[in-house]
Amino acid sequence: MFYGEFEQAVDAQGRIALPTPHRSRLGKTLVVTRGLDGCLLVYTVSEWERLAGSVGELPLTRSVARAFTRLLLGSASDQTVDGQGRLTLPPALRQWAGVETTAIVVGAGDHLEIWSASGWQAQTVQLAHDNAAIAESLSQLGFALG
Repeated sequence: MFYGEFEQAVDAQGRIALPTPHRSRLGKTLVVTRGLDGCLLVYTVSEWERLAGSVGELPLTRSVARAFTRLLLGSASDQTVDGQGRLTLPPALRQWAGVETTAIVVGAGDHLEIWSASGWQAQTVQLAHDNAAIAESLSQLGFALG
């Protein structure tokens, strides 16, 4: 499980150092793609294959399924982690997420999210604003903290 929040510099080649606590669990090849909230998603190959299999089962007769498939699979890119633990973020994905000189890497359970600094700040403000509604919705799904 990936968790935590890490601020990482983006170098001139578009590489970020992966958070040290997670490197041993990530492997040498990762899949980077667009996320739903303006971030990038990073998956291990095994998690990506699981997710891609689920996406492949969506009914292509539904426009929302086609749109989601395009978003997730159409922008996916295999990337090799270098010997210094750095991951290259393709230029089109960096541009799409607004990641320039600083990236915020967030553990999200089975994957990592990569945010621009301003995108992550906006997300955390929104989460703080909506936390009561989120808690209530999760409670209706049978999830409770503590």
